[in-house]
Formats: sequence, C-alpha cells, structure tokens
Amino acid sequence: MLKSVLLFGFVLTLFSGVWADVKIERVTGNIELQEVVTAFDEAAMVKVPFGKNLQGVSKIYIDNFFGKKIVKAIPSIKNPTSEVRYCQYYVAFFDEDGLLIGSTGQGGYLSAGSEFQFSNCTIPLPEEEIAKITSYQVILYESAEEIGRN
Repeated sequence: MLKSVLLFGFVLTLFSGVWADVKIERVTGNIELQEVVTAFDEAAMVKVPFGKNLQGVSKIYIDNFFGKKIVKAIPSIKNPTSEVRYCQYYVAFFDEDGLLIGSTGQGGYLSAGSEFQFSNCTIPLPEEEIAKITSYQVILYESAEEIGRN
C-alpha cells in the first residue's frame, strides 16, 4: 500500500509541470464607456493592460457597427518570449449590482517575438444595456500548450 501511495505521489509530481504551465491573470475595474467617433479615436478608448509572459492591452469602447451599437474590447497581445505561447482572452461587463451585461472572448497562439490583435471581440447590445455597464473583468489564460488540451 505504501509503495502504491509513493508511486502515485511520484507520478503526480512528474506530471504536475504539465498542468502547472497554464498561467491565469484576472484584471477587474470600474469603467465608463465612451463612444468613438472614428476607429482611431484613442482618447475615447479605455486601455486595460494585462498579462504575465504574454503582455497585452485591451482597448474597450462603444462603436457603431452598420447602425448597431456594440461594445468592443479589442486586445493587442505581444509574445516577448522565445517560445510559442497559446492564449484565451475573455472579457465580461457588469452592472452596478454585479450582474452580467455581456461578454466575449477569443484565442489563438503567438509565435516567439510576435504581436497580434484579436478583432472579433465585440458584443452587440441594446443601448440601454450598454448604459448600465459600470465594471469589467478581463481574464487571460496562457500556456506553452493549446488551452483546453493540457
């Protein structure tokens, strides 16, 4: 019995590095969203930095998309490491009572030394719901392995 417990402990220790590679970072805060006039209206965008190995900034703002009001939370992510890194980025928005208004996410991989901007992190919402947004949470999962397969 003792040998089985020791063997299990050894195997668990041996493979714990596989599970331990996923790094998770959460960033939360209050927010006052503004509508951009153009896609280059940086002054109207709230910039939220995040990341450990990968380093990113999410630009969050309201935009008009073919007549619809949408919340955009577009992250630009850099991989300054010397290896491929996989990531999953999510952002959620809440009202003053902490109730979820909307969320979005996207994932992929970045080659060593590369930078990428995810572009599909948009949330179409009724204007009255957008007006209720008071806070956000960004979460980034990053790993040397594809997220969900490790």
